[in-house]
Amino acid sequence: MPATNSRLASRKITRDDSCGLCGLCETSGHVLWGCKFASEVWKIVGLPTKARDQLQRPKEFIDVVWRLKEDESVQDWERYAVTAWKIWNNRNAFKHEGHCKQPKQVAEEARNYTEECRQSDTTTPIRIPARAKTPWNPPRAGWYKVNVDGAISSYSGSCGVGVVIRNEKGQLMGALSKRIQLPLGPLEVEAKAMEEGIHLARDLSLKEIIIEGGAKQVVMAISDTGSAPSSICKLIEGMRLWLLQFKSWTVSHIGSRRNGNMVAHQLAKHAKFEDECTVWVEDTPAIVSKQSIPPKFVKDFGDEISTLATLTSCSGTWKVGLLKTEKNIWFCDNLEDFFECHSISAGHLLVFKYEGHSNFHVIIFDKTAMEIQYPSRKNVILEELEDIVELDDSNVSRNDMQPSDTSSKGRERAIQAAKMSMPKSRSFMTVLQPYNIRFKYVYVPKRFANKHVARNQFVNLQTSGEKQWRVRCYCHTSTSSAMRLGMGWAAFSRDNDLEEGDVCVFEMIKTSPTVLMRVSTFRAHDYAVN
Repeated sequence: MPATNSRLASRKITRDDSCGLCGLCETSGHVLWGCKFASEVWKIVGLPTKARDQLQRPKEFIDVVWRLKEDESVQDWERYAVTAWKIWNNRNAFKHEGHCKQPKQVAEEARNYTEECRQSDTTTPIRIPARAKTPWNPPRAGWYKVNVDGAISSYSGSCGVGVVIRNEKGQLMGALSKRIQLPLGPLEVEAKAMEEGIHLARDLSLKEIIIEGGAKQVVMAISDTGSAPSSICKLIEGMRLWLLQFKSWTVSHIGSRRNGNMVAHQLAKHAKFEDECTVWVEDTPAIVSKQSIPPKFVKDFGDEISTLATLTSCSGTWKVGLLKTEKNIWFCDNLEDFFECHSISAGHLLVFKYEGHSNFHVIIFDKTAMEIQYPSRKNVILEELEDIVELDDSNVSRNDMQPSDTSSKGRERAIQAAKMSMPKSRSFMTVLQPYNIRFKYVYVPKRFANKHVARNQFVNLQTSGEKQWRVRCYCHTSTSSAMRLGMGWAAFSRDNDLEEGDVCVFEMIKTSPTVLMRVSTFRAHDYAVN
């Protein structure tokens, strides 16, 4: 970092931290960007007004570099670097020799020096072959990979983060889609996505994780191999503290393998349309569970099918993403656009004729088995998608997760005690995980819910006393049959001091006029005493 007056004053080398040209505090961001002299130079150089207005008083110049890089405001980075160097040289000449050039002269010297460097560079450019796109790479045995991504909605002024966690077999352990009601920049939202990924992995009691994201600056800052912009310094410090709770961890940059992060990216985009945080632990997100291709076709042609298919009807052509595993292939991204254009709904019959090279001709029949009148839409070619990540279709159950630190003899004894006292009918048992406390919900077994509880129904929970808590039982997505106890659960768990590892037995007492369930709690720490 340049030895600015502010930095020298902070080290007690000098007392004066002011800029010699304007009198304000001289940081690297001020002297190279925010100072009136520097601002005039950048204006002459031709930097867009929008970029200069957005960053008027940055503390450090590195923040300016990251923001311009993310916004793609700078096209000629060579001239940009030379201009910053010339501004710094002029500052040193004024401080030590008392000579200060005019902004126009500094800008002109920067332009001439850049052109001179380019003319003297006669090196023949080396063509580097483009890297082949690679699918999602699984972690080593016993580890879990946490893929994260962020998305920004300039229209609503909000952001979305997506997280997906898988084991070495590609099995989905957990996923998250969360909306953030703040107008964050690209770097800040990527840092928030990384933070949410770490929190979700901790809540799922995972011990050895690989965190993979698309922001190289964030990855380098967490791994302590690079400096972090000031806007995310506090986030980086917090993440480092959280990572101390894991047995082992690594962090990596997705790089050119962005197709290996596509599921997290889709969850981040989905979050922008959500009102709150959505977490999947025992079922698969709807945007991941898609239309499957018959196994026999996969067996015969799966090897030659890529991760991008072309669907052609009498209306036009669509590019549709394919989600692949070793034995299964699903249609996923942009299939909804194809359905919407042809007004396809439940009961329609689609015949796919394979024409080779991942091309399908589709004939569509309506509910009366008559071929539809295809809408007039010529040459419909949607934006080409990146390869889609490989993922197994297996869902994780609560028993598949690693036990947390509270999984001791006390917890096992609490489970055994709960089983012994649990009624044989009209009841279910759950062992509380961190996400039940943090995200304020608990799952209800499908068989129990389908038999005793209606969708979007309020139920009353009662312990050994007379007090009752009103809790909402609902399906967290329109396509899922998994039920949750959500609104009101936070108050119940707080009032009854529920903690991770506690075992709760829910017993149905009555179903009308209001559903009432008795909850018996078996606390792990009570049974830990020898």
